[in-house]
Amino acid sequence: MAANTICTASNGWKMRPMIESDYTFFMEAFADYPLGSTSYKMRQNKFSGCIYNNSLYADSIIKSGAVEQSDGVGAQGVIRTYVTERPDGKAIHIRILIMHQPNLLVVRSYSMHPTYRGNNYAHQCAALGVGLNREWNITMVRAWLEATPTFPAINPMRTKYNAAGISLDISTDTNLVDHGDSSTIKKLEANETQYEALKTNCPGWADVTYTISTS
Repeated sequence: MAANTICTASNGWKMRPMIESDYTFFMEAFADYPLGSTSYKMRQNKFSGCIYNNSLYADSIIKSGAVEQSDGVGAQGVIRTYVTERPDGKAIHIRILIMHQPNLLVVRSYSMHPTYRGNNYAHQCAALGVGLNREWNITMVRAWLEATPTFPAINPMRTKYNAAGISLDISTDTNLVDHGDSSTIKKLEANETQYEALKTNCPGWADVTYTISTS
């Protein structure tokens, strides 16, 4: 029982579960993450937690929707950490995903490694995620954005979210989850039609297909 679902797009992009050898990549990607403490110790603890959570439960329960406490799952749900790779195999991005209700995926963290920022990869990563949503029968995606973005890359993504009809202001909250943080955050919510539109609107991705395999 562990994270083992791999999603490969027909254009060569790939999502795979994070493994222990991704340690340095993870530490560098979260070194300036805008939410929560980024101390070395906190990042170490975060990495360890992600690896541990990837070792829990079978991915099949995400697909079946058996992710609640009544199904024998912990209160936080099923947590998965994924690495995105470009077609050349370079790891560029990390996302932490939570599934605690049937057919719902919560994007807890979304971090581009500093080496690869400024290349419009955020939209590519979002389009790639659609393949995993399909495999896991996800019909609703939620995430949180900073009310005042630290990194300018989020601004063109906001435009793309709007074009797909995605609401970026479901609610305004104070971030109390990330240790040492109290930022104002906005809830984003996208249904199946909207996140599929995000893929269709991504240049070169409209006709991309996905292959699911296991590690």
